[in-house]
Order: sequence, then C-alpha cells, then structure tokens
Amino acid sequence: MRPRHLRLLGRSIRHTRPAQLWFRLVRVIRSRLPFPVRHRDPEVEATGAFTLPLVTRPEWVDADVVSVAGQHVRVADPLPWSGDGLDAGTGLAHLTLHYMTYLHDVDLYTFHRIVDDWIERHPGTDADRGGFAWNPYAIAIRAMVWMHELTRRAGELTEGFRPRADRSLARQLAFLARRLERDVGGNHLIKDLAALMAGSCYFEGPAADTWATIAESRLLRQLDEQVLADGMHFERSFSYHAAVVSDLLVCHRATESPVLRRRLEDVLASMAQVLADGTHPDGAAALFNDAGLRAGPDPEQLLTAVADALGSDPPSPRGRFDLPVAGYFGWRRSDDLVIVDCGPIGPDHLPAHAHGDVLSFEWTVDGRRLIVDAGVSQYGYGEDRRYSRATSSHNTVTVDRADQAEFWSAFRVGRRPNVTLESLEDRGDDGFRLVGSHDGFSSQRGRPRHRRRFDVSADGILVDDEVSGGAGQPVEARLLLHPEVQFTPDRVGGFLRVGSTEVRLEADGPVSVVEAWWCPDFGVKLPTSQIVIAYGGAPSRGGFRLIRRS
Repeated sequence: MRPRHLRLLGRSIRHTRPAQLWFRLVRVIRSRLPFPVRHRDPEVEATGAFTLPLVTRPEWVDADVVSVAGQHVRVADPLPWSGDGLDAGTGLAHLTLHYMTYLHDVDLYTFHRIVDDWIERHPGTDADRGGFAWNPYAIAIRAMVWMHELTRRAGELTEGFRPRADRSLARQLAFLARRLERDVGGNHLIKDLAALMAGSCYFEGPAADTWATIAESRLLRQLDEQVLADGMHFERSFSYHAAVVSDLLVCHRATESPVLRRRLEDVLASMAQVLADGTHPDGAAALFNDAGLRAGPDPEQLLTAVADALGSDPPSPRGRFDLPVAGYFGWRRSDDLVIVDCGPIGPDHLPAHAHGDVLSFEWTVDGRRLIVDAGVSQYGYGEDRRYSRATSSHNTVTVDRADQAEFWSAFRVGRRPNVTLESLEDRGDDGFRLVGSHDGFSSQRGRPRHRRRFDVSADGILVDDEVSGGAGQPVEARLLLHPEVQFTPDRVGGFLRVGSTEVRLEADGPVSVVEAWWCPDFGVKLPTSQIVIAYGGAPSRGGFRLIRRS
C-alpha cells in the first residue's frame, strides 16, 4: 500500500470504534470458514400469521422488466443471480436483485419460479461463500419480502411450495442471527433486527424465541444511538431516515415487550415529523448525502402507515423547523421550501453516506425544485461516485476547488470538517437567519475557514460568504440548477426561469455557467447547469441574492 493510502487509512480508522474493527475481523475470518447453513434446520414451525406493514415503491419498467438500482433485468428469463450482464461497481444492482422487492407485483407463476430458482441455486453451501445471496443485508430485506408474500398468497400457493420456502427462510434467518452487521451498524443493523423480529412472529419455536430476544435487546440500544434527540436518523440522509422508519414500523408490529413498544412509539412519532418536514412539495424527500427521490419508501404512504400504527393523524410539515443535532434547518410557506445544511456530515464512526455539503441548501419555489442537491447515481467507486460526494457538486463554497472532507474509496472518509452553528434567529412567518462555519479547508495553506450567513424570507434567499485565512486560493460559490431551470446571465447575475416562476440572481462577483449532472436516483444522471460565482483569492468575501419575481 502506498504511503498516501496508509495515511488516508489511518485518518479513517482513528474515528472507527474498536468494536467495529473487531467485528470486521470476525466477519473476515468467518468468510474463510466452512459455510454454516447446510444440514442445519432451526427448530421452528411457520405460523404464517404475520403480515408486515411494508411500504414499497414499484420497480417495474415494463410487464416483465424490473429496475434494480437503475439497471434493467428481465424476469421472464432465468434471473442472473451471479451478476452476469450487470455492472460490477460495488455490486449494488447485483445485491438489489437478491433483495427481491420486485416480488410484490409478479403473478403467482413467476413468484413460484423465482423463489424456487433461488432456493435451488443458493442452498447455503460453501459455493455461496462471498456472494451476494447470503449477504446479511440482502437476507434481511428478502426475508421480510418472502414473509409478506407467503402470507399474502397463502391460499394460492401450490402443494409443497410453502414448506420448501419456509425451510429456506428459516435457514436464512438463523444465519442472519449469527451474522448481524455489527461491523457496519447504522441502518444495516436496524434492518437486520427488524427481519429477526418479523421472523419471530412468522415462526414459532425455540429458534424464533431466540431471534426475538436478540433483536429486542439490541434494538433498544440502537434506538438510543441512531435516533438523534431532534428525531433525525444519525446518518443524516432523508432516504435512509425513511427506510429506518419503515423498519421500526415492523418492529412495532412484532414486539411483545411493553417497554420497547412505548419507546418505538415515541421514536416513530418524532421521526415521522422529521420526514414530513424534510419532504419537498413534490412529495419526495430532500437529497442531502446519499439519497434519492425514489431510494426510500414513499413519504406520504409511510407517514400514513405510522399514523395508523400510532392511532393518530399523519404529521403536517411545520412552517419552520430546526433539527439542531442533525444540522438541518428549514422554512416552508405554501409550495416554497428552503432547507439549509449546517451540521456534521455524519456520525464520526460511520460517514459512509456523507457528502461534502456543509452550508449547502435546497430550494423549491412554487412547488418546483429550483436549486437542487447533486444526489447520487451509484455506489461503485469511480468518477460518478466522486462527483456525488464532492463539495464542488453542492450549493456551497469551494476553496481551490477542494473538498470539505477527505473522501476516498466509495464510502471512506479521512479528515472531516468541524461544523459550528454560530447563530440562529427565528423570524416565524418571515423566515430565519442562520450563521454557520466550518474548518473543512484548514489543511490548505493559510488554514482557510468558511463562514456563511443565510437570510431566508418570502422574498428569497440572501447569502453572505466569508473565507478567512488562506493564501490566495480561488474561492467560488456554486448553485446547482434543476435540469428544467433555464438561466439567462447578465452583467450582475441573471435570471432563473422554470414554468411561470422567475428568480433574479444578483452576485457580488463574476458569474459563469458550467455543465453539471443531477443524479436524483440510482442509475440516473441528468445533464444540467451549475452557476459559479467567483469571489477572488482567499481570504475573501462575497455573496449573492436570489430574489423571487412576482
């Protein structure tokens, strides 16, 4: 390994918890041992009486073509379980194929064929070692899909199919109970625990009781760690936040513990409010960090499911909301929404889904996204992944076009910024003023520090930027436009237009326009434009105003 890579690894590992390193070592050792599934049938019997409150999105492109992580797979032919014909990357499309969430909409014949084919080709022998079929995260998702579908289709299944599927399902859950993703943690571990809790209701017997004990004891600790005091999931992605809410709904349905049930009810209520606040007027969530318009459960359906579980009305989005621990601050009026990011990029020990978007923002006007977050098109390491995480892809300031954090590989982060919320003034119906700063560029000469002030009102957004320190590096502010937005520059800024909406940009420095991408979902890259405002060399000061035109 090269010295630079060793330094990167060292700056990453120093934030990693010892327990994570230990469980990663255990996982590596286990991957080299004989596969433990063959000839082991857990002591359980299927009850088939548990229906999961699943909230999913359709993945179908055509009658027999399904989209998996942006790639199309024909289900009428033998499915490419080995990944043939799918892009490699991190294997996200390959992994998604094994999730089987597309089974919700197939006919009975196709359901039988796909499940039987998977069971026959993935019995849990040494040949399955290192593949995606028995990946714990894939098992957790697939198990919940199978339980839901086997229950829903119970009266239609052919003779012999149900026992065969239940036997495989029990083996998968028993394997998952021994392979919880404690090295990864985060939303993955929540998903694992939700699957075990669902399995403890779908099956009965000693093994099912053990799954419930494991899941319930660990879930209470995970709720305390992963759900922040303001209700946001600690990975700070609204898509993963929604996925965790969906999983906690499963846990709420499954648990028999009064203590856990009460705790879940409190958590679900606060998380639902965050989801309502972070959903744009178009019905899709904000795209900060790794997120997608369709990457998580549908917010409206999910909020309705939470309300049904809690016996309450779905929460309404607040006009002003502050998530001071997560670092998101917003203001909504009618079909307008501004969300500002002024918080950590993620938990120090788990920044896998973090982007360089400190002091960035999203803006919807008249129900249409105008200033957008870059989103993410794939998880495979390469240029597309680097683009999605880069500070230069977000609506914030760059110094010498560098990143605020030391992103490397597909999910790693070395050096990361310290973010400070300096002041927050709530102006009620008239908006808010926020001042924040970070030291993400301090490794450069002169140790530059970025400070930004937002003034948000019904008239628009005023931004004042200051970079203190530095040694002449170019300082630039950037604004990524939705692909439908047209920008017409003039000598002091220009006009942003989409439909009947018009916004005036007034900038304190020269304005240029560069080609860029908007990546609202996996496998999607839409060409768009990015406005670049030059502030000169550091230290420097500048700003811009986005003014609504009536």
